Formats: sequence, C-alpha cells, structure tokens
Amino acid sequence: MDSKYQVFNISELLYNILFYSDYDTIINYCLTCVRSNKFLKKRKFWLKKAQKDFKTLPYEFINTTLSPNERYLQLLTKYGDVSFGSEKYIDLRRFGSRCIQQDKPILFKYGIYLGFDDWVIPTYEYAKKGNKKMVDYYLGLSKDFNAAASGYLEKNHQWLFEDIKLIAPVDYCWDHTNLTFASIYSQNLELFKYIISLAPSNYEWNFNQLATEAIITCNLSVFEYILLLAPLDYKWNFNKMIVGELIIYNLNLFNYIRVLAPPNYKWDLKSFVHYPIQFNDKNFFNYILSLQTDYHWSLKSLSIIAVEYKNKEILDVILSIAPSNYKWNYHELANTAVLACDQELFAYIYSLAPKNLYWNYNTLATYAIGKGNKELFDYIRSLAPFNYNWYFDYLSKLSLRKGNTELSNYIISLAPPDYNELFEHD
Repeated sequence: MDSKYQVFNISELLYNILFYSDYDTIINYCLTCVRSNKFLKKRKFWLKKAQKDFKTLPYEFINTTLSPNERYLQLLTKYGDVSFGSEKYIDLRRFGSRCIQQDKPILFKYGIYLGFDDWVIPTYEYAKKGNKKMVDYYLGLSKDFNAAASGYLEKNHQWLFEDIKLIAPVDYCWDHTNLTFASIYSQNLELFKYIISLAPSNYEWNFNQLATEAIITCNLSVFEYILLLAPLDYKWNFNKMIVGELIIYNLNLFNYIRVLAPPNYKWDLKSFVHYPIQFNDKNFFNYILSLQTDYHWSLKSLSIIAVEYKNKEILDVILSIAPSNYKWNYHELANTAVLACDQELFAYIYSLAPKNLYWNYNTLATYAIGKGNKELFDYIRSLAPFNYNWYFDYLSKLSLRKGNTELSNYIISLAPPDYNELFEHD
C-alpha cells in the first residue's frame, strides 16, 4: 500500500473517530496524541461538529473572539453539558449541579477546587439519585434536611424520605410547600396526598401555585385533587394556569382550564399570545384572538414577536387584521428580521414597505455584521443605491471586535482604494 494513501487513511479514520466523540474524549486524546493535536486548532472541524451537535449555523459559530475548541465548549455549556472550562460560562452552583447530574465526580472535585461550597446542591442532587451514602455526607455539611427530603421525594424514594424524617431534629422547620412541589414532580398522587397530610392543619397553602406546578408537569390527577382541597370561595388565577400550561403546550389542558373558569372571567390574553407564535400554530393564534373580540391588541408588538420567532405565516395574519391605514414601523420590523438572521423574512418586509421609504443601510448592515452574517450583509448591500455612502471602516472594526477576522478583511476589500470614512450619520 502506498505510504501517502496509508497516512491519508489514518488521518481520515482519526478525524471520524474524534468527530463522533464527546468533547472530553477529544480533548484528552488530543493532549496525548501528537497526530490528533492538530484538530484542536482546526476551525472547520469544530464548526462541523457544532453544526452536527447543536445545529449551529456557520456565522453563529465564527462570530466570536474565542478559539474554535473554546467556542464549541461555550456552546456545549450553553446547551446543558459540562466539562473542564465550563466554569467560564456558568456559575459554580450550576457547574456543580451538572457535574452530579451527569455523573462526573472528578469534574465535581475540580469545581470544589475552584471554590464551589454550596453543599445544599449535592445534598439535593444525590438525593434525587437515591444515593444515601453521599446524601448523608453532604447533609453533614449543609444541615439542610429539606434539600435531602425534596430530592428523595422528587424521584419517589419514599423510604429514604422517611429515614430523613427520623434523623432530623424534632423541632426542624420543614418547608412543606417545596416538599409538596417535589411530590408533584414525582407524578405520584398518593405520595402527594401523604405529603399534604404531614403539614399542620392551619398551614396556609398557595393553591394557585400548586395547581400551576401540577399543570406544568401534566399531572392532571394531582391538579384535580388540588381543586378539591381548596375552599369553595378560593380565587383561582386561571391566567397563571394557562401560562403554565402553554409552557408545555398542551391544548387539551388549555381548553379544560378555560371550562373551569367563570363565563365572565377576564383573560390576560397578552400574557400568553406569543406561545402560538413561538410554536407556529396559526389556528391556535386565531383562536386566541377570537376569545375576546373587543380586546385591544397591540398589532405592532405582535408583529415584532412574529418576526423575532421568524414566523411569516402569523405575521401575515397580523397584517391582515390591521386597518388599511395602519402605520407600520417597517424599520423596526426589518431590523428585527436582520437580528433574527432571517434573510427571507427581511426581504418580505422590505418588499411591503412603501417604495419611497428611506432606509439606513448602514444600520441594517451593522446588525448583520454584529451577527457575523456575511450572506445577509451582502444582500443588504445589493439593495442599496450604487453610490451609497458605506461606513466600511466602522463595519470592519465591528467585525474585528467580534473576532471575525475573515469578515473584517472581506469588508475592507469592498472599500474603494481612496476610501475615507466620514463619521456622520445618514
């Protein structure tokens, strides 16, 4: 076999192994293998891996001053993972919590070395895992029996909860509300009833809060039981329940809660109308609009929300219900579309604006450059008059501050040879 072909094969095999490995494996291997060390600095490798793992767009990945592997680590941490170096992007409390959740004891010790000392967190996290030995150890440091009890209850470790009750001081101040929340998360109605029964008879329950937690966790049996527990004249906050329900987007529960409310109940529609926009549900959006025909909607705010969520279909609905003489702020809509990096939606908004509307293309370009989006920047350039006074120097420096040298050089290349920027606003 040709030696060059053999080297190529080994390199390609190594690339594929590392590409499908987790971050820690890649870093450890690169530190111990000279041949693989080159991947640490290769932007293309980390860019493609970020695209695969996080669906990150190229302009999002390169728009930073971080090195390629550090940028990947930043995204890894953003999406809930943890590794050596993650402490630069999250606080030590979250760092420690994730280490335990993801079974990374060495990393947790590293967190302690960095200064982690909130022992309530390991007490609670190890309780959720049912690890009595570790709970007992950290309980000795935190003295927080509520944290241990909540963790045990949340994951249905009732016998371990009973053990905590026995070893706690007789006069210990139990947090019955948080213990009740934990029993709701367990999805165990009988456990919920039991925890409720442990509270003093005169305990002041916030039934709205309990009901909302039950709704968020889709725990309908507990929700119905909470309705029975409350006094007949209890003032239910159905708006809060709806917002809780829409977090997990269960339309059956939405209608169920609506039926429970009095016919004249005043719905706070503006507090949850953005959910159907976010989830791209045109029919549900129209349904919410129909709930109160006399409700005063801010069409400008709704249109901005639709553009932020890149939802052209619902934007069209909003545009269609406005009076023919409605004064739209096309500049704000266009700026929002550029910030959302949606070229198609930006082009659509641009086409809707009056032909004689003045546009500050430097402002639009600034937003595109700020996001590191070269394609969108080029599209904005194509819309401007041929002799438009571009602030190439400013745009180039902005890109450089974002760490995007490639884009900065590209902008410089666009400027005329005798270019002198005038620092004036259009």
